[in-house]
Amino acid sequence: MKQLLIIMGLLCATAGLAQPLKQQYINKINQICSNADIIEFEMKDDYAEIEYRCNGKLFEVGISPTLEVLFIESETEIDPHTRSIIEKKVSKKYEGWKLDEYTRVSMGDTSFYKAELWKDGIEENVYFTLDGKYFRPKNLVVNEPWTQQRLSESGAYRKAPYDFLNPTNTYELPEVLKEISGIAPMNATTLYAVQDESGVVFKYDLKKESISGLHRFTDVGDFEDVTSDGANLYILRSDGTIFSFNVANFDGKIKQTVLQLNSLNVEGIFYNQNDHLLYIVCKDQPIDGESWQRNIYKTDTKEMRSAKLALTIDTKEIVRKVKDDYAFANSTNLQFNPSAIAIHPLTNEMYILSASNKLLAVYQSNKLSAVYPLPAEIFYKPEGLAFMPDGSLYISSEGIKKGYLNGQVFFFKHKPGIINKH
Repeated sequence: MKQLLIIMGLLCATAGLAQPLKQQYINKINQICSNADIIEFEMKDDYAEIEYRCNGKLFEVGISPTLEVLFIESETEIDPHTRSIIEKKVSKKYEGWKLDEYTRVSMGDTSFYKAELWKDGIEENVYFTLDGKYFRPKNLVVNEPWTQQRLSESGAYRKAPYDFLNPTNTYELPEVLKEISGIAPMNATTLYAVQDESGVVFKYDLKKESISGLHRFTDVGDFEDVTSDGANLYILRSDGTIFSFNVANFDGKIKQTVLQLNSLNVEGIFYNQNDHLLYIVCKDQPIDGESWQRNIYKTDTKEMRSAKLALTIDTKEIVRKVKDDYAFANSTNLQFNPSAIAIHPLTNEMYILSASNKLLAVYQSNKLSAVYPLPAEIFYKPEGLAFMPDGSLYISSEGIKKGYLNGQVFFFKHKPGIINKH
């Protein structure tokens, strides 16, 4: 299992490396199968995906920029006993879904089955061990300058208002929310969620752990976050466009507003019930600013075209804070590129999440008060934040795009006696 987790981590660790030439990838396939018939070659963000036939059998292989074989998928036949076990599990948990086909996946020295399910045009992949049990691979830190163990020994971490190393609850999301990019509470038992590529707001039932409804507001795009003022939903696209509509009494009207911001890449949006303003955080530096700056803007929901600067994040200050509080961390190449923003309902602290290097920064009265590194063993790509009225916290994390780790939502109750109202 350890070998499997290390290989999975390579998807993250090898990002940014110079890509080999296509022929080098093909040569790697020829080492696996000397008479391979290449059907399709596709470059992903972090690896190459190659489909080929070998001796009449269909294979799909993922190869990293370091020419490591990340996974091999192949057609398979399952023995009747194991198939019966799997189909009973599927019929019980995925009622109404059609089981389409099985493939066998090999990663390092570990193999498992992938069952493809379909319902209403939505695909869902479910994973099983070779004896029919549910298979849920976890993450492993590979290139982060801290581990779960080292963080647990940190005095600064022990003072955190939440136990980020031990979620109170973990929700495994369906396939359609693998690329979950933003969340917001609808009520005590339901979250709104958006994913990167689809103009749909999903309602996720926390008790049933399933999608309970959806609102389509546009077609495809790059959607980064969602927030609610109770009656209206606001969905942020990466170019600064906000889609909004009345979800309580939907009349089919979708309002589309382009924010005038000094940034080309906007990632997080949050409606603050305390001052009734929208807060928007930018992932990259301002167009005419410094490389270490990340801006947060605020705007009234009635005048969204004009936004005022609320805070400029100094990423160098965040790196210094990590270095001071976590001496064991190599903070030389840390990046802080905000992916979400939320304001604590009891303390009015501003929480800023960065998927890059998995960092959570906390600001009190616009002053940096704490930074909490999030362990990669738990968080693959944290991109969403949401507070409940009692101060409990949800963090959503994207899954691995290829498909062996789905999106997840982690729930954290605040530690007793640590959160004080201001």
